[in-house]
Amino acid sequence: MSSVAETLALWRSLVKNPRFLIVYGEKFASGYSDKGLGYAIDVDNLPTFTDEELARAVESGKSIAIPTGRLSDNIVDIEFDPCETLGSEIAAKKWLAENLSRLESLQTIVLRSPRFGFHVLARSRSDSLDLSAVTDWLLILAEDSPRIDGELAIRPDVIHFNGSPRPHYVILPSDGNGREYLTKCRSVRTI
Repeated sequence: MSSVAETLALWRSLVKNPRFLIVYGEKFASGYSDKGLGYAIDVDNLPTFTDEELARAVESGKSIAIPTGRLSDNIVDIEFDPCETLGSEIAAKKWLAENLSRLESLQTIVLRSPRFGFHVLARSRSDSLDLSAVTDWLLILAEDSPRIDGELAIRPDVIHFNGSPRPHYVILPSDGNGREYLTKCRSVRTI
């Protein structure tokens, strides 16, 4: 489990001038999502939170996040949700346990989400994302992966990079929010 202070220190060591966000949850057309920020922002108007505000938010049950793309040194968030394709959290948890060495071999930070999905974080070499580089790098996850109707069951559900006008963001592990750093790696690989 990561404390707020540890998470902030880690990301400050990885990203020049990181901007942290507080995730309050919010109502969308599709329903309530605890992943919603709960306030309007755009890429030209990111709020600034103090460490004390971030810690208080986590103490009250909220999460903290960091934007992706140009706002954070070209951070890329590659999101997988094996719970959906494998059919249950139990199956997703089993797949993660059996394939942790594959995730380790990506040599980058991998975050587990509460339902045993995971986020592979990378850094793009430029302001534009080379999807072929991402695909080639992630081929290791496809080796011997289960298939459903001939399709790989473990594949990226979405790749977040730059969002306009609203940035995408990655919710970070902090004090029991159901997220954790899955691998020992604490650096973000450039692809």
